[in-house]
Amino acid sequence: MTSTSDTPLVQKGFSKYLASSVLKADVTSDGEGGLQMVFIVAKRLWFFYVVMFLTVTMFAIVGPLFQYVILTFFASGHGGGDCMLTPNSRPCRLAAGDLTTYNGVVGCLTSAVAVISAVSLGSLSDSTGRRVIFIVKGLLNVSMLYALALHQLAGLTLWAFLVIKPLGAMWDFNGVTMATMADVIPEKHLRGAAMSITISLVLIVVLACNILAAFLPVNVSFSVALIAATLKLVFYFTVFPETAKAAGSDNSFQRRGPIGALCAARKIICSNDFILR
Repeated sequence: MTSTSDTPLVQKGFSKYLASSVLKADVTSDGEGGLQMVFIVAKRLWFFYVVMFLTVTMFAIVGPLFQYVILTFFASGHGGGDCMLTPNSRPCRLAAGDLTTYNGVVGCLTSAVAVISAVSLGSLSDSTGRRVIFIVKGLLNVSMLYALALHQLAGLTLWAFLVIKPLGAMWDFNGVTMATMADVIPEKHLRGAAMSITISLVLIVVLACNILAAFLPVNVSFSVALIAATLKLVFYFTVFPETAKAAGSDNSFQRRGPIGALCAARKIICSNDFILR
């Protein structure tokens, strides 16, 4: 279990800061304007937005290159070719079939595992802490990006990337992300604003990175992505706070483990006739 003394920034100070922030939000909730709400959410979730910015940057800046790099790798088994320059060549067309097969098989496996991990990781984080779940996801994503960059820049086999990529998808931590937001934004009337701000920031960063990717050389795009990935890992290990409470609730102990988490999810789904439809 993660204690309140072995993670940076939030342990002793974060709880006290959050308590005072919640009090201020409650006092002004009746008359606060949109700007005040945005300020409160941004002040609470600043660390999450930093990680989100770095994550979106490291993938969006090289996202348009992913398909062409993978196609070129598979095309090497059909005579070779640069699918970024000649996407309509015969080797690249055959490589598209290989890529479709890979995506189909891997997508099926990762989706099956993600169904379990998405539910169980959220419950697991109640006892182990949210931060360690984020760090594992960060290590997988950064390793995947480094594997792709090393293939593109240094000639490393792409199989390292193709193996790490599904592992990262299997570690579905969306439930932990929602739990972190609930930890930091306990007021229900602020959670809608928090989600809206998060989605808006993601769209803005994706748009900016896609525009930059259209003009930047390939090597520069990979360099920017690697810098963002490295900064993300440094931020995780040095600044990212632990937001989970030190003592878990009775429900969190009942939900511990994949079976307990799936049983809890089934009860929620079966408790509402509208969901069952």
